[in-house]
Amino acid sequence: KRWGHVSLASAVNTTVCVVTQRRQGLLFQRQFELPALEPDDRVLLQLAVTGHGWAATTSGCGEFCHAVYRIFLNNVSVANVTQWRDDCHDNPIDGSMQKGTWFSSRNGWCPGSVEPGVFFDATQWMHAGSNELRVEVVVWSATAAGYVAYSDFGGFALGDE
Repeated sequence: KRWGHVSLASAVNTTVCVVTQRRQGLLFQRQFELPALEPDDRVLLQLAVTGHGWAATTSGCGEFCHAVYRIFLNNVSVANVTQWRDDCHDNPIDGSMQKGTWFSSRNGWCPGSVEPGVFFDATQWMHAGSNELRVEVVVWSATAAGYVAYSDFGGFALGDE
């Protein structure tokens, strides 16, 4: 498709609004201080997710997003974590006694389950002084037939906090 050309002379008094949607995928980023480590010290990182609070997001999938959390320590990619649960139907409570979607697979938890998260040893990426932790998220998109950077444009517009 060919677009017309507008000269600057005719556009001087024209108001233009350019809107673009950029997926950035950043969930959070934190700086933190760490004291000097002794030779046998270990730094453990725990990540626990549930997917709650995403119901109004652009993807509209809430806890049903298949998400991958990308963990960066001091700008080094150290882990890709998914806590997708496809065993929710194994809930020991009699299914005839429960209502709702308890049997459906979810991001990071199942109704009635305890979610301890995942622990991993982050010692090799840490150093005394200032350190940075960054967590990015990609979610499965049926439209794109692949993982795309998470964004919450729709949630922001609808007051999702």
